[in-house]
Amino acid sequence: MKKKLVFIMFVLILTSFSFAAIKVMTYNIQHGLGMDEVFDFQRTIDVLKEENPDILMVQEVDQGRSRSLNLKQAEIIADELGMDYYFYPTEGKDNYGVAIFSKFKAIEKFGFDLPQPKWMLATQRGAAAMVIEVDGKQMLVISTHLGLGGLQEIQTEVMELLNVSEKYGLPTLIGGDFNISYFELSYGVKEFLHKFESVNQELKKEIKTFQSDFPGSQIDFIFFTRGDFKIMDAYTVNSFASDHLPLISLIEF
Repeated sequence: MKKKLVFIMFVLILTSFSFAAIKVMTYNIQHGLGMDEVFDFQRTIDVLKEENPDILMVQEVDQGRSRSLNLKQAEIIADELGMDYYFYPTEGKDNYGVAIFSKFKAIEKFGFDLPQPKWMLATQRGAAAMVIEVDGKQMLVISTHLGLGGLQEIQTEVMELLNVSEKYGLPTLIGGDFNISYFELSYGVKEFLHKFESVNQELKKEIKTFQSDFPGSQIDFIFFTRGDFKIMDAYTVNSFASDHLPLISLIEF
């Protein structure tokens, strides 16, 4: 009986040191324009609040554009979810781009442009990033939206994401709209996938994110540095608030 009580106490002690899962989410919100071609940013907020992520990467964010009623969407999301944030403009605009949000302490916030093949005249893409602290450990989190110029453009952009991660040398999460399939990534950017894996590929789970009314492919991903995270779950939720579905993952760091 005494041995049994000692064993139970040992299990309880181990359980008390277990880490709670972190909810990570990436979502191309199409500035609040739904599949019904109706602009309704409240629907976007409802989706985000329902999931209530700890770390959030958002693409196609408007910051004071007439088409979205001049709303400062990044600030609204941050206020509604109680998160710190950083917005980085892309595509040559100062009021449209990508954003990163976190409920954890931000150590550093920054953004960067993604290079393209010199011969390619494509829209300038970029990324918003944060170094955050979770349980006394730092991680790098990046939100990005890659180009529509095909594999050669994606290769150049993805390699820059890899370079930034290696420069910081921290466990890294990268989420966003990659505008390409995992199969194409698997043979087009092998160097990237030596270091990173997709959360749902890790779980051998098929997920489709585009288009939201009849999802036929996955072009939205959450990637993590191999060996730094344990992936507990990955899923989408149905919503017509955008042309993309959000991708959510539960991870242990």
